[in-house]
Amino acid sequence: MDQVHVVRHKVLVEGQEIRRVAREMGIARNTVKRYLERPVPVRVEKAPRARPVWRKAGARLEALLARRRGGRRASSV
Repeated sequence: MDQVHVVRHKVLVEGQEIRRVAREMGIARNTVKRYLERPVPVRVEKAPRARPVWRKAGARLEALLARRRGGRRASSV
């Protein structure tokens, strides 16, 4: 979030070019432009990914893990 404020200050207040700010900060010019579009930084959070295989095999995997935890441990060589 601080980076957004620094970029906005350098371009809008100090009058530096977008390319120069991007080069100095090590970010893409498109990122600098995106930071300039919105006055307040917005955090985008994605929804958790679907786990279709886990629905089908989750119970079996849990049973196998439980059996392994309760049984013999693998010998370390």
